[in-house]
Amino acid sequence: MKVLKLIPKILVSPLLLAVGIVYVIGNFLAAISSVVTNLVGGFILFGSVFGWIVHANQDMLWSVTACGIVILLLPTLAKGLLEIVLHLSGPLFKIMAW
Repeated sequence: MKVLKLIPKILVSPLLLAVGIVYVIGNFLAAISSVVTNLVGGFILFGSVFGWIVHANQDMLWSVTACGIVILLLPTLAKGLLEIVLHLSGPLFKIMAW
């Protein structure tokens, strides 16, 4: 019986290791890239404010503003996807605890 419980644990162990590595590397990359994306997104939004001050084309300003907001939200989206991957790996942890 002990051998039968050991087989799923052996099969799941590499998956848990892979999920852990992806999570750690993904968090590291998201943290580093968030600095760059926040600077770029801030500059783009800053430019759209100046465009509004000098009465530039409104269609261009709205598209630039939307682009800046998307760039600012990209690290949050990446971290959210990493949390979803970690949440979905919950059944793997239950197999290991079995």
